[in-house]
Amino acid sequence: MGLVTSLVLEYMEKRAYHLSNAQYCIPDRKVESIAISELVETVAGSETGAILASALLLPGTTESKALHTATHTTEWFKSTIGFYNMWKFPINAVLFCALAWAVVVGVLGYKITDRMFES
Repeated sequence: MGLVTSLVLEYMEKRAYHLSNAQYCIPDRKVESIAISELVETVAGSETGAILASALLLPGTTESKALHTATHTTEWFKSTIGFYNMWKFPINAVLFCALAWAVVVGVLGYKITDRMFES
């Protein structure tokens, strides 16, 4: 979905900052992270990863040199498409129920047809 990827990138940004601050004496920052755009030269993705990659590469005026960090994208994913927000939007609840119903009907149909062809 992109949330897990965003969480991994957030960890990488924070870990890179703490290692660089301790070993290479980079100056302290308000935001304790180094933007992904400072760590790598090329970022690519498909589907949700492409949205995430383009958000992380937007230039900014902050000291981290990026408009968005992985922390921003993680918070965005959690607030807009997280499972705990599903029931706030009626269409998501309807889609979830339809999917659950389709799975139940599929399993029942499989069991019924399996028994029909056994005899």
